[in-house]
Formats: sequence, structure tokens, C-alpha cells
Amino acid sequence: MHTMSRGAQNPPDWFLYEQSVAFILAQIDADAVVEHHVTVIGRLSGRPRQVDIRVTGTIAGCEVVIAGECKHLTKTVGIDIVEGYLAKLDDVGADLGFLTSSSGFTDPARQRAESSRCPRLLLQQVPYAVGRTLTALTGLHRRYVDLYLALNNDTLNKRQAYSLSRRYDGMARQLREFGSSGAEALAAHGLL
Repeated sequence: MHTMSRGAQNPPDWFLYEQSVAFILAQIDADAVVEHHVTVIGRLSGRPRQVDIRVTGTIAGCEVVIAGECKHLTKTVGIDIVEGYLAKLDDVGADLGFLTSSSGFTDPARQRAESSRCPRLLLQQVPYAVGRTLTALTGLHRRYVDLYLALNNDTLNKRQAYSLSRRYDGMARQLREFGSSGAEALAAHGLL
């Protein structure tokens, strides 16, 4: 994962927001590789493209690339950002994309994301403020599990359900143990 340079005392909130999302996603699937702040050469544009979060893993024997963008803005994310991100997903060759926003999404943005097919784009509002838990990431976790099952064309057996439940409970407990600050959890894990 990307970290700020040693000279940086107070990383900006947008950076902490991205790091928090990457940290939680890394807790969800220990077998997946979660990278923060990655540069990828666009397969269509041939230009360097910055990806906030890239998750790579194997599903049903195939390598899958999931690219994520984190928007920590004061206004809701509109359709223009969603459409621009869909084009970026295509350029970086992602199989799936997700877009998190601390301020939510407009209805047209949600409708556009819901109609996306290749690559598919998931939207999730994830409130963030220093001193507040990133509990909305559990919604993204559920959607990730649903997507995993859909891609595997599978249903959960009891052992898989138990494993996912324990992982989810552990993630929630970990956030509670660090009070209510996602930043404290990141610091405790040496990410800040």
C-alpha cells in the first residue's frame, strides 16, 4: 500500500479516506492483493492513469482486477464523474469498478452506474470524518461478496458462510476497538 513520505505530518483527509477504504478491503479477502494509489498504463490511451485502489485476485481460476476510486467531496457525485470513471475503468482494463463517495451520489449518477455492464460499476456512499467509523464499508463488503458469488455462479456452503461471517465480525470488532476513528485503526496498523 502507498504511504505518505516520512516528512508529511498530517496527510490530507482525501488521502486518509482512500487509505481507510483500502485498509478495510484488505481485511475482507486475505488472498486478494490490495494496492493503494497505483499508476497503470492505459491499454487504450497508452498514458499513465492513477488508480486510487486496485484489488487483484483469483475467482474461478481467472485473475480478476477491481479498480476503485474514492471521492471525498463536499457535494454529491454526479453523472459526469461516473461516466468519466467508466471510461477510465475501460482504459485500465478493470473487470469491475467501485466508486465510494463521502457525500453520496445524484440519482442520474446511480442510474448510470446501475446500467453499466462491462465493466460493471458499484457505487457505495462511505461517510468519512476524522473520529467517525467507516461503517458503510460493510455495505461494500456485502456487495463484493454478492459479486464474488455471481462470478463463481455459486452459493455459499456452511463453511464459506461461517468464514465470511467471522471475517466481517472481526473487521467490525477491530473498528470498534479503535474507538470510532478509522484514522486510529490505520495508525495502529502502521499505515499512517
